[in-house]
Amino acid sequence: MIKIHFLLCYLILLGLIFTQPIDLKTETFQAEVLDKKDQAVFVLFHATWCGHCKNLMPDYETVSERLKGLVVFARVESEERELLSRYEIKSFPTLIMFAPASENDPSGEKKVIPFQRQRTRADLTEFAIAFIPNYVEYVEDKSWFETDSKKVLLFPSKKFNTIPPLFKGIARDFRNDLKFGIVFSRYSIADELYEEFKIDTFPKLMIIEENSQQIVQVYDQNLNLKSITSFLQNFLLDAETEAESNENSIKKENIKKEL
Repeated sequence: MIKIHFLLCYLILLGLIFTQPIDLKTETFQAEVLDKKDQAVFVLFHATWCGHCKNLMPDYETVSERLKGLVVFARVESEERELLSRYEIKSFPTLIMFAPASENDPSGEKKVIPFQRQRTRADLTEFAIAFIPNYVEYVEDKSWFETDSKKVLLFPSKKFNTIPPLFKGIARDFRNDLKFGIVFSRYSIADELYEEFKIDTFPKLMIIEENSQQIVQVYDQNLNLKSITSFLQNFLLDAETEAESNENSIKKENIKKEL
């Protein structure tokens, strides 16, 4: 299991390092777009001779950098005729979101959604983050704590009433190992949890023990994707190491009893 977590650490950090937008070819499109089932991939179809494309590119690249690790941004040039035909690209620039399939879609195929808004940084950003899949649960009562999984709980700033894209992206990447929840100030249980967990500054992020409300660790660094990812990776590796150590100790005790 530890080797699996090391691979997870490597893959997630690699995702934070790579350069966006990715330049796509027909032969790489399947792997970079369609096979990334849980990733939103925002693709720009453009041409080098297109003036509107040149005007759009700086904003597209800026938004791409801001959302690196949360949404994949990619480009397809006009020479890739097969892709242009497949997605019926008639003019440049054309923006298409390849969004993760909904959980109740048995096909598992990505949804192809054209971008039909103003090509501003604000609209590009708002459109892109809307397709980050959500694996964060709303903590409105204490039944959320009754689970066999260790949990990551976020108390956002009181002005927030939606799940931060950053937290959605982290929950997506770690959803197989941890359960994620958020407590908004408007919830009736919020004040009780603020007092119980001694929350006096916001935002606050912490790891909670399984089947309890016991705090395992509190995250007190910068709230950015790379730092939180590293924090959770280290926690999982430490937990895995401790579990293996305990298992080995039990085996040794059992061997002694048999002798």
